[in-house]
Amino acid sequence: MNFRGVRVGSVTNIKVLFNREDLSARIPVYIELEPERFTPTSNGPVTEHDLTDAEEKEFMDRLIEHGLRAQLQMQSLVTGQLMIQLDFLPDTPVRLVKEDTSVFEIPTIPSDMQEIERTLDTAITALNELDLDNIGNKLSSTADGIDRLVN
Repeated sequence: MNFRGVRVGSVTNIKVLFNREDLSARIPVYIELEPERFTPTSNGPVTEHDLTDAEEKEFMDRLIEHGLRAQLQMQSLVTGQLMIQLDFLPDTPVRLVKEDTSVFEIPTIPSDMQEIERTLDTAITALNELDLDNIGNKLSSTADGIDRLVN
């Protein structure tokens, strides 16, 4: 797991959860952040101190409010290995599942691949909705009319 290219933690568990009613699936990814990599500071010098649970929750809530998001990204094109990238993306919505309240939840955004797939699906749906036979017939009729006019 990286934050702006700096390793800040690792994945500890991944689950596939199926909804029995609609058979939808969710895949929560559990991570462990290396706390020494995140040091809250004031306007003064950097100081390291252990945060209480309440301070840690408040700090994480503020980071999320400020736009902290997680995104699955390709780490290596050769191996196909994926990684989780953290960054501040304040113009993205906060979508939380809040199923497991014993852990902090970082909102996610779709991966670049998911966005490409969604765009392709939309384009294919739009193409399928076009009445290509009718368009072809009109183009053929127009070409016939131009041919008659020219000759």
